[in-house]
Amino acid sequence: MPATSGLGTRRLLYLALLAIQAACVTILIWQLLPIFWRIVDGLGETQDLTWEHKLVTCLCVAVFQTCYWWRLKRLGVPFATSSQLLSHLFLFAGRLSFIFASTFASVVFFRHLPLIDSTHATLEGLYRLVLFFAVLFSWFCFALEIERLGK
Repeated sequence: MPATSGLGTRRLLYLALLAIQAACVTILIWQLLPIFWRIVDGLGETQDLTWEHKLVTCLCVAVFQTCYWWRLKRLGVPFATSSQLLSHLFLFAGRLSFIFASTFASVVFFRHLPLIDSTHATLEGLYRLVLFFAVLFSWFCFALEIERLGK
């Protein structure tokens, strides 16, 4: 965004993009939390995803990544604070936001994948793996966004 744009406009746009990103991450958690518990309860079993889950997940990742990269390339963080406490709280929130994703990844990689046999190596399995990494990467980007706000 051009430097000539007003600070208020840049702040409003930044907050709108951050709100969209937060909504996408919230929807992803809402969508994936039941799947996470099924994975924990049924280690090694393939979890069926409905087409609605896949569609919503893909849409959230696409919208999130679009907002994130547009903001990163065109709009700096238009907020600055001299409050050490507020800065630390944002940094803490950024790191905390990645805990669910880290837990989910740990369960999948350390407990779920070793129990999967070669019959699961299909195009659907590849799609799930790519989608899994896309979701994980989105959570990572969200954590970075919140930490940037804290800096």
